[in-house]
Amino acid sequence: MDEDATLIHYKELTAPLRGLLYLAGLLTFIAGIQLFILTEHTDRYFAWTIAVPLTSAFLGANYLASFLLSFLSARQTYWARMRIAILPVFTFTTMLLVATILHRDKFHWDSFFGWAWLVVYALVPPAMIVILIRQLLTRGEAYPRSEPLPGWVRIFLLVQGLFMLVYGAILFINPEAGAAYWPWKLTPLTARAVGSWTCGIGMAAFLTPIENDWLRVKPATLTYFTVGVLQAVALARYPANFSWGSVSGMIYLFWVASTIALGFYCILQIRKYK
Repeated sequence: MDEDATLIHYKELTAPLRGLLYLAGLLTFIAGIQLFILTEHTDRYFAWTIAVPLTSAFLGANYLASFLLSFLSARQTYWARMRIAILPVFTFTTMLLVATILHRDKFHWDSFFGWAWLVVYALVPPAMIVILIRQLLTRGEAYPRSEPLPGWVRIFLLVQGLFMLVYGAILFINPEAGAAYWPWKLTPLTARAVGSWTCGIGMAAFLTPIENDWLRVKPATLTYFTVGVLQAVALARYPANFSWGSVSGMIYLFWVASTIALGFYCILQIRKYK
């Protein structure tokens, strides 16, 4: 325990929330394997069939990165050092639940995977609300900020986060219009799934400069780097699916490259602190 904690009682992560994060990590890891490893077999091993492999790999990369976010957050002692994970996870799970309801005719209801998907996304958002209320009511002070982020990092993440939140919302609300500006082909269902994850990642990027402390954003920044690396791997696996000469393609490539570069920089900075 940190030395300051002997004088002030800081709010710690409750056991129910820790348990939920470990469970979420397990579930997202399984989904990541289904999509990132068994990419071209979603007709047999996933909740719905994804025709474009790059879409499957994109979603799988985000699930694997989310596993890291959940696992690292669950290992934190203090609430303030992991709370950045809560809103992004709640955002994408809730949006995916809505997408499931809107496109229920596309799911494999004759398969275990379709029903497992529905159960998970029907239960996780309300469970998070109940457990989060208990967490917020727990007594204790917020662990103080001590290691602020550089101004340029905060500005870059704020702009990037806002962009992803806006574009993710467009993909979700109007998938046909949003998909027209995505660098590979999306169906209405996959556009909403991509939009859900774009909003979740954007929320994490947006909250990072608000938390403004290296120790508070440690789980998110490590996850951010992982997202970029895995998306680059996905592109390398399925280059034929990608529209390389389009404006949207160049924007996407910039996002992947900047996520890797900024994530690596953040990892180097975080290593200086405990």
